[in-house]
Amino acid sequence: MNRATFYDIENLCQHYFEKFGCVYHLCTPENHPLVFHNDAEFKTGMNLIGIVAKAHPEIQVLTFELMNNHLHIIIAGKRDFIAEFFECLRKLMGRCLSHDMHPIDLSGFTMQLHEIKTLENLRNAIAYANRNGSIADRHVCPYTYPWGANRYFFNNEAKSRYMEQRKKVSTRQVRSLTQSRKHDNVSELYMVDDYICPLSFCAIDDAENLFRDARHYFTKVSRHIESYDEIAKMIGEQVYYTDDDLFAIACTLSSKKYDCRIPSQLQKDEKLELARHLNREYNAGVKQLQRMLKMDMAILTAIFGSSSK
Repeated sequence: MNRATFYDIENLCQHYFEKFGCVYHLCTPENHPLVFHNDAEFKTGMNLIGIVAKAHPEIQVLTFELMNNHLHIIIAGKRDFIAEFFECLRKLMGRCLSHDMHPIDLSGFTMQLHEIKTLENLRNAIAYANRNGSIADRHVCPYTYPWGANRYFFNNEAKSRYMEQRKKVSTRQVRSLTQSRKHDNVSELYMVDDYICPLSFCAIDDAENLFRDARHYFTKVSRHIESYDEIAKMIGEQVYYTDDDLFAIACTLSSKKYDCRIPSQLQKDEKLELARHLNREYNAGVKQLQRMLKMDMAILTAIFGSSSK
């Protein structure tokens, strides 16, 4: 990519960003009790967010991720409209997820709204949301976690599968899914894998236009680790890094500060200083520190306490 082309594309991305108007990172408290206990309940959540998004055309969902006890939504629109959207979603979740096995209390499932003011911050927020599920579950990646819009970004195979296998959601199904007739006017929703597919209600194509290309997006999702820490601090969420992410950070810090690319080869006092930094700034647990720095577990536990990570 030559210099002129780079700036032309960046300017175009900026144009798409400005077209959204107000954009926010909507999230709910990370310390809330479980909301989704199993796949069936996650499917209910996917269905409800799709129906509610379609019922509120004044907002645009760019991407979202359902976690077992909280959610992340990158959303464009006016604050009042977003508040109406969220309250409708919360009421439907309370109605449709409650049952004898898991009576649900959503009184603490409250909306936190953080305005996104720059193109770069919006890129980082989208990457943060789309990566969130794969941080919690090491058996998936941002392209395989099923409970969000993440798997469809720059994924032509998934989009083709949607076009080939989608089944239109009928008014009768909407009534059954919401236990209400209130959303009878909702249309153009489609199911894949027995739940409403994000491609039928998320502005994924518009969100993709915020990135220069697929490689740029992939870099954001897989490599720009430090930006996730900034977002987590802003929204009051603790972010836990995978071993691969944390090892990359440790190598960079070790190289810059001690001129050594291999953290396990540092001197004892250097390892201890690096361990304190990784624990304080990146939530590294004692087992992660032991794996990366090859330090004595008893020493780490005495300093930082026990940890399962």
